[in-house]
Amino acid sequence: MKDSKSKTISRRSFIKIGGFSVALVVASNPLMKAFARPDPSGPRRLLILEQNGGNDGINTVIPYSSEGYRIYEEIRRQMALPYGDLLNLENGWAFHPSLQQLALRFKAEEVAVIRNIGLKDPHRSNLSHFDMMEKWRAGNPNGFSQTFGKGWAGRIVESLATTSPIAALSLSTGVSPMLLDTEQAASATSSATGMLDIPEEIHDAFREAMRRMAEDESGLPAALAAARRGLRGASNLSDFLLNVPDGTSEESETARLGQYAANIFNFNDWVRVIHLPLSLEHDTHIRHLPTQAYNLSELDKGITAFFDTLKPEVAADTIVATMSEFGRRVEPNGEGGEDPNQMGTDHGTANTLFFVGRRVKGGLYGEDPDLKGLDPDGNLKASDNFMRVEASIAAFMGIDPEEIGLGSETFDAFRPST
Repeated sequence: MKDSKSKTISRRSFIKIGGFSVALVVASNPLMKAFARPDPSGPRRLLILEQNGGNDGINTVIPYSSEGYRIYEEIRRQMALPYGDLLNLENGWAFHPSLQQLALRFKAEEVAVIRNIGLKDPHRSNLSHFDMMEKWRAGNPNGFSQTFGKGWAGRIVESLATTSPIAALSLSTGVSPMLLDTEQAASATSSATGMLDIPEEIHDAFREAMRRMAEDESGLPAALAAARRGLRGASNLSDFLLNVPDGTSEESETARLGQYAANIFNFNDWVRVIHLPLSLEHDTHIRHLPTQAYNLSELDKGITAFFDTLKPEVAADTIVATMSEFGRRVEPNGEGGEDPNQMGTDHGTANTLFFVGRRVKGGLYGEDPDLKGLDPDGNLKASDNFMRVEASIAAFMGIDPEEIGLGSETFDAFRPST
């Protein structure tokens, strides 16, 4: 039984920097005043929504012309979404019916649909989650071996002109590999592993001990000095996050996290990148239709809650980018018999992603997915490498993508700052 006099650490006080986890009892800390800035403006910000498992792009953005839909319906068979349920974008394409609010944003020219993204060289992919996630997160077709262990988003953060101790935050159990290897990345999580009971009678002494352990001293070995800097950053970030308003959505966990991410941006200008891995099952080998309908509804709610919570001056220079390691096979996999709600899809190749925000030049980007010109395995042929997506994000953040190993090809998908 827990001691009735114990204090349980808030989920927002569990911070992870690099490979070290630091759970801190939070108290009033004058240092956090240097972090909190109530009226941020100017710096560009990025929220990455990661759809791990492989979201199905084919049923996310669907051909809406009579000929395009005929081909789609023929190859998707029982898993083709009913024509009358689709959200017409009035350009020959339509959104999945779960993306109600995103469709409205598209018509307001605030959504870029990035199509047919993957690896143009099919021999580089074995359709393994681990293989493709490594490539995406490294920002290189050969993975982290070619990037010295640094992730594409981490390289962006390192290139930002910021002296903030923490410029990137993963809302997860650890810093995402895409944010490695920068000392300016941390994570905060709501998992049970972030809980620690501190008896009331030693609370103040514990907090003081942690503060003293973080003090800087001259002549320390480099590793110890780095550890103390990390502890100071964790302490300050922990105190700051405790004062950030939580999400309030009772309907959707994704919406609640979207609200929380927005408030982190609202109440400071030092966190520039937030990574949010969605806790949804996108690997739909079975029950594809109901699972994806729920997932995309959550995505729609999360993006909506994020932008509804952002202050207007912050939203002016903030974008959301969705990512998923690959798409799904074009034809159903035969699982689930003839019941369309039980049928599934296997790992595929090219996918469809989104950029969302007021700085986005809305529209369709990339080539149309060719449902008639599949590769020998029945997969779409990617027309653009995933690095072009990451290079475009780097350019939006004010970084030359070629200088950080992402190549020179970008999508002209963003408006200049006003």
